[in-house]
Amino acid sequence: MRGPVASTPTAYPGEVLPTPRDIRIRAAALAWCEQLRARWGDHVPAAEARRFPFEDGSIFLYGQQGIFKPRELGDGPLSIRTSLSGPYQDEVRDGGESIRYDYSPRPAENEGLKRLAAEMTPVVYLVQVKPKPAPEYMIVAPAFVLDWNDAARTFEVSYQPAAVAGGAEELRETSVLEKRYGLQVLRARLHQAHFRKEVLSAYRNRCAVCELRVRPLLDGAHIVPDSLPGGDPVVQNGLSLCALHHRAFDRRILRVDEDYRIDVDPAAIHARDAEARRALLDHRGARLVLPPRRELWPDPERLRRVLGA
Repeated sequence: MRGPVASTPTAYPGEVLPTPRDIRIRAAALAWCEQLRARWGDHVPAAEARRFPFEDGSIFLYGQQGIFKPRELGDGPLSIRTSLSGPYQDEVRDGGESIRYDYSPRPAENEGLKRLAAEMTPVVYLVQVKPKPAPEYMIVAPAFVLDWNDAARTFEVSYQPAAVAGGAEELRETSVLEKRYGLQVLRARLHQAHFRKEVLSAYRNRCAVCELRVRPLLDGAHIVPDSLPGGDPVVQNGLSLCALHHRAFDRRILRVDEDYRIDVDPAAIHARDAEARRALLDHRGARLVLPPRRELWPDPERLRRVLGA
């Protein structure tokens, strides 16, 4: 049986309405997630995300199980957690209008998410984008449980900013375009998180130019931008670059030819800028540090296309 999102709270066995403390805890968790995203983007180290500050202490944001309710919170689960280790496309459903999340083996957690759906209570959605050791998460918050399917044992989870102010009734009346826009944002983030994960893994977590290995400073850079034809999110259209060399590549200060040789525009480097010469010009003529697997090397045709643009 499919449970619709209700405009007024729906009663469930053992229902517990939120207390003022519950509301403060959830608000503190969402605020902490915003700080984490501002600092780390879509690759937050698990150690940073594990707990969030509350009053004079801290509370767990997620646990071992996928659907998690900290003991301090009484009104229902706080977070749901999944991974990009499998085919991430399967998580995004109905042309980008929903994300499927499987039921928990614990009935109480499932009933808790149903209560949150009925009351449009936000949760934190964590996607593991780097496995152990030192896992990392993309954090989407607030997220909303819109619906569920008892037969398929799945929940429908959405990123719906408009739902907070308008409530469930307005959400149902929102145009298809607006609903889809909200989830296209989430799908794009999943899409980019998966791309970065695969590119960095192929390059063994190092910059292809300078071999920097500080993972939070590494990006999955598109050769052909994803907004253009041929800008597919595949490793062969990507380079693992540190933040500096990614920005230089995007602005065509640093270029790579089809033989994987690096060129740098000397006109962009001030003659007295010793640091720029070291960080950029010193790599001129060098060859990219390529993935061990040849089938994952950058596509020469894409490199030629960008070089001639």
